Amino acid sequence: MRILENSPFSQVFFFICLVFFPQPGWTSSTYANELTTNTFEIIKIRHRPAKELLPQVETMLSANGRASADTISNSIIISDTSDNVVHVKQLINDLDIPVPQVTINLRSRQATAQTRSLSTTGGIHAGRGGLEMSSGKFNRNQNFQLTVSSGSSGYLLTGRDIPFTNYWLDICHRYGYRFSWLTDYKRIESGFEVTPVVLGNRVDLLMLPRLSFGDGRSISFAEAATRMTVPVNTWVTFAATDTGMQSVSAAILTAKGQTNNQAMTLEVKAHVR
Repeated sequence: MRILENSPFSQVFFFICLVFFPQPGWTSSTYANELTTNTFEIIKIRHRPAKELLPQVETMLSANGRASADTISNSIIISDTSDNVVHVKQLINDLDIPVPQVTINLRSRQATAQTRSLSTTGGIHAGRGGLEMSSGKFNRNQNFQLTVSSGSSGYLLTGRDIPFTNYWLDICHRYGYRFSWLTDYKRIESGFEVTPVVLGNRVDLLMLPRLSFGDGRSISFAEAATRMTVPVNTWVTFAATDTGMQSVSAAILTAKGQTNNQAMTLEVKAHVR
């Protein structure tokens, strides 16, 4: 939308420019001169926070272009050449889409001869965060579920109020955690930080074992993380406790503070909506 200097909207335009595009020493006359070359647009953002898209919009501006995010209306306000405004609107159209929600279903059961030949891989770290989670009871066949946005992380709880035995302490020491405060705890929670990223009809899945302590402290075992790509809506078996799964993942999976002699297999399914 181009606003002429003498149009009824020019004063409103000047006010918006002074609020959203303040420039030292600029006056209404300066902004009026900009009207002869620049186009002014207010672009409503529907699915994402406007301030989240602003940095990418700013990379497309010309030397005299300006952009700002209005958090109240969740809009991007832009003043730039008409060609650049068209490019920015196309960029926003590509980016302003709903973020896919991924439901991760995790189940463990007694391993069969077929699944015992499988193992995990490790060595990848992930961030924290997440939206919602739930878990089943701790028995031989366990079922857990987590729903989180694609690209975000959530905490999948597998064990609550677990005795913090010497077995757990040994695992912590084995992965380089020798903090004196570890001996102060009697009970802990266990689980995985899960980060899914939707890639078309597949999901890249990162699982990071974690122990949580009563005062908000936690330990994440980056070296024992597992990463794999799974097809959507398909159960995939990717780990068994007796064939190379890291000891910390096996312990967290079975929610036990002792050596587990029962072979277990871990299966995962990702549902995208």
